[in-house]
Order: sequence, then structure tokens, then C-alpha cells
Amino acid sequence: MDKDVRPSRFWRSGGGDRAPRLGAAELHATALSMRVARRALAGPLPIAFLHDPALDMLVSLYLAQPEPMVVAELTAETTVSHGVAVHWIEALKAEGLLAAAGEQVALSDRGLAAMEDMLTAVVASHRDTFGVTEQ
Repeated sequence: MDKDVRPSRFWRSGGGDRAPRLGAAELHATALSMRVARRALAGPLPIAFLHDPALDMLVSLYLAQPEPMVVAELTAETTVSHGVAVHWIEALKAEGLLAAAGEQVALSDRGLAAMEDMLTAVVASHRDTFGVTEQ
């Protein structure tokens, strides 16, 4: 099978072939790149097919850390109504990924670790898919 159409080794292994821990700058750049790419998709494709408020919130909170965000700011990052944003904030809190105090929301320690793992997995899958060796 042609390499371009084969599933990457990363995904075939269930994510077990993770790259070593990445530095804060590379993780931040990856999160920023994800945000930019997700927003670029909204032009040519209907937003209803791309909408993932929970992921948008997690990426925004990751980029804002170590500072918390106010619920209104987080709502603006997701393009959902305040009520829908609060629903997702509560769901993410229930999963232990967010910490909130009043109107302030931030990634919990578990949420930060999950985001770092996810961003590392994204970089590892890209490196594997495109044959890029670690730097």
C-alpha cells in the first residue's frame, strides 16, 4: 500500500508511539496552529459541521494559561451562546478537566496534563504521517 494512504503508525498503535515530551513553546505553537486551522475551516464549510465548543474551550484555556479566563471571554472563543458555553464548562468540570471559581475558568492540573498529552499526540501523528524525524 502507498505510504500516503496508509494509516499512520501512531494511530494504528492506539497512540502508544508517543513522542517524548515536547517543550512549552512547541506545545503552545501546536495549540495556536490548531486554533488557526479550525477557524480557517469555518469559511468554506458550514460552522455547524465543524463546531466543537469543548475543544475550542480547552484550546483557548491552554493558550491563556497560566491565567484563567472569564466565562464571557470563553463564550466568545467558541461562538456559542452563554447557556451552551456554561453547559460545556460544567461538562468539562465534571470530567475534572476544568477548575472554576465564580466567573473565572482555567484548566485543572488534570486538564493541563490532558492537553499536553493531546498536543504531543498531534505532533507525533504529524511527524509519523509526514515522515518528519524528531528535532
